[in-house]
Amino acid sequence: MVSGTVKLLLGFYQLSELVLLIDYNQDLSHIYECFSKLHNLRKLRIEVRELYYYRNLPNPNRINDLGKILGANLNLTHLELFWQDAPSGVSFSTIFGHIPASSPLKLEHLGICGISPSAEDTDLRAIIPHIRSLTSIHLAYPLYSSRLIRLLHSERIFPPIIRTTFNEPVSRDLIHYLNDHPEVISLSISRAWLPDPMTRNHILLEMLARHSKSLTYFSVEIQSFFYFCNWNVQGEFSLLQCTKLEQLVLSSFGSWDVTCYAVSEQYTKTYGGVEDTPID
Repeated sequence: MVSGTVKLLLGFYQLSELVLLIDYNQDLSHIYECFSKLHNLRKLRIEVRELYYYRNLPNPNRINDLGKILGANLNLTHLELFWQDAPSGVSFSTIFGHIPASSPLKLEHLGICGISPSAEDTDLRAIIPHIRSLTSIHLAYPLYSSRLIRLLHSERIFPPIIRTTFNEPVSRDLIHYLNDHPEVISLSISRAWLPDPMTRNHILLEMLARHSKSLTYFSVEIQSFFYFCNWNVQGEFSLLQCTKLEQLVLSSFGSWDVTCYAVSEQYTKTYGGVEDTPID
């Protein structure tokens, strides 16, 4: 059935964007093999669901075969790889090993979710050659984010558009990364609090002060925002320093539904070619 569908899709010569939402109990290897017959993709999103019900995953994990699609589409600029849990056996070295070393991807956007806690730094490094030209990144829950953020930091990869959705407080690695970032244009932090409110507010002050001349989009948990603004006069003053701010998004933690408040007339904007919309 899948192969027949792909034959049909091959008739659409201009097909450049593909979204695959797949349950883990499907024949992933066969599905990925079939879709590797497409060669003109520029944007690809693969989301594997229902991993929670498959605790004893095979090693190597058949998710790794998605690399066949990457190897067949070397002009990809936008890539999103999402799975609900951090499965064992997923290898980024294997996934990106399908791409010739002499022809790395030139990704402009990367979305990633579900890095295993057992993943080695050497395995994560397989991503690096393909994100040297990155302009936006989405680090989504449940991501063991700190190790990847430290890697981005050490490699001096600083996309101006950063979106994080964590089910945990902001890590200090992210804080250091943002403080060393040369210019953030768009920043989304789903849960911008630390156990110590004074530390949290100080961090937000530093971040806003550093990027006040470039920040046009800022999204944060609403409770964190109110605490920050009511902390002292300096908090309110720091926000007002962001004279280029066009969009402010305040959301309740745990909710994908966000309310966007336009700060200027230019309130409709697509960042990095990917609209800031919720993931189902």
